[in-house]
Amino acid sequence: MTMLPERFTMFNNLLRRKRLRTAIYFGICAAVLLLFAQTGQAAVDSGPAAEPQKYVVLCYHSIPARFNGDGGANSVAAFTMHLAWLRENGYTPITVDDVLQAKAGRKRLPNRAYLLTVDDGYEDFYVNVFPILKAYKIPAVLAVVGRWIENGPDPEESSIDPYYAKQQFVTWAQVKEMSDSGLVEIASHSYDLHHGVMANPQNNQQPAAVTLRYDAKENSYETPEHRRLRVRSDLQYNSLLIRQHTGKAPRVMVWPYGEMDQIGSEEAKRAGMPVSLTLIDGFATVDNTDAIPRTLIQRELRLSDFSYQVSHKETLKERDPVRVIRLSLDRIYDPDPQRQEEKFGRLLDQTLRLGVNTVLLQPFAMPAPEKSSAAGAPAEAYFPNSLMPMRTDLLNRVAWQMHSRLNVDVFMLIDPAMLAGRGYSRADILAVYRDLSLHVPVQGMLFEGGPVDFDLLANMNYLPRPKIYIAAGRTGAPNAGGTLAVHASDRLIEGMVVAPPRAEPARLDAFVRALPADRINIMALPLKDANGDAYRKMRADVRFFQYRGISDFLVDGDDFLDDPAKADMVRQAVSMKANPFAAPGQ
Repeated sequence: MTMLPERFTMFNNLLRRKRLRTAIYFGICAAVLLLFAQTGQAAVDSGPAAEPQKYVVLCYHSIPARFNGDGGANSVAAFTMHLAWLRENGYTPITVDDVLQAKAGRKRLPNRAYLLTVDDGYEDFYVNVFPILKAYKIPAVLAVVGRWIENGPDPEESSIDPYYAKQQFVTWAQVKEMSDSGLVEIASHSYDLHHGVMANPQNNQQPAAVTLRYDAKENSYETPEHRRLRVRSDLQYNSLLIRQHTGKAPRVMVWPYGEMDQIGSEEAKRAGMPVSLTLIDGFATVDNTDAIPRTLIQRELRLSDFSYQVSHKETLKERDPVRVIRLSLDRIYDPDPQRQEEKFGRLLDQTLRLGVNTVLLQPFAMPAPEKSSAAGAPAEAYFPNSLMPMRTDLLNRVAWQMHSRLNVDVFMLIDPAMLAGRGYSRADILAVYRDLSLHVPVQGMLFEGGPVDFDLLANMNYLPRPKIYIAAGRTGAPNAGGTLAVHASDRLIEGMVVAPPRAEPARLDAFVRALPADRINIMALPLKDANGDAYRKMRADVRFFQYRGISDFLVDGDDFLDDPAKADMVRQAVSMKANPFAAPGQ
């Protein structure tokens, strides 16, 4: 697989690059603006509304007069067409005040409400967007980076992004003017956290606000306490600047790259910002202002695509299928760092060709039973921690590269019982998994060997909470009541991995009917140490379940990856690239 330079691609698949170019003039969209009727501030919908109250948060960056080729930009023409579509389809703009009052129970949001947000504080917001907001009374949130306002584009970032390098930024006088208008809420986008820091010995750059900085000279990481102080100092200083120049302290924190965690949330609230905005996709609800999802609008988004992004509600029937492979870091570990990187490169290529959209990683080295003091228990970790020996510092590297370069979700296997079997105390287990959450970014977790450990989850640093799945056991047998017997009563659990029984079609039909309809049911396809017949049966099993409405599968094992024939059979069965938009059963 051909790789782009690391520094250029470090945030590419997270945000499709957020650096943007300046606009020179305004006034090309008068015809589009005629679509608008006079738009006022959001009114309270007096009619009944379903709970929970939902709204969509739109996230823009640069709005140049004409599209300039940058992936993060939308021209004035595209922007005004988006706003016109919202108006014509019954959407009402709202403010942060509306959200907070709805959360407090003092009002209801309109049935179709949207919050307009624009990140980074580029001058084209003042030149091109602010006049539109004033003309049509549309409120917005503008997130500013204090250092960029005071010093201009960051030289290091400019060296790798020509669009960002040419940007101009709003002045503090312009910020005050917009704040005084009552239409623009000024949010903090940090003073100097909108960049990457070294995150591991392999030199990956990851978002500064959520990363323990790695010191190559000392071969050590900053402590969580030091990172907390670094984030605290930054947020408080940017809030002070905004208050000095506008007379109002910000109450909204817009996290750089949309990346936040528990430490950041606590420090934002300490700095007077109880509202945090992310770039997690989805609809927002008024009961959650700790980590508000947003819809990212980028690259001159066509009106048809914009309307789909805004109106498409992700449900169990409309979501993308989940296609997972369980990968072992043991297969790429090597005492020689160069050989280890070569093995990892091959694994990236193999995973890409397989066409899955999720990988499941085991964070611990798994020794052979005869070499372990407790059969099957891990002897070493693949991440820095305060208790277990570390085989090598590899997990962060693998998780980051898988997500940022292959654009797959990374799930971590969580099994507290396995650590308990090796003699670790409850406090030790909580500490090890907290260390995991401080060092390794993930999008989901699969609990195996027992029910979801909510105390362990609460002790981790992840925020928003990753998606939670649970393994339903190896038998997959329905209980006497006709429903699957799993520890999955809590509504926070999004889905479960199920091992289907070996049975004739009639019994398998009954098994499928017994699956919970309100959860994602991922069928496990056990392939560890499997022979050729097992691979052919696996393909038949996938077709069987697809015809019965099951479209989510876990390839349980990675032994086949080095065998091209077997890998091709798996690819044909589970690849999202074959027909990723086919409805289940087609």
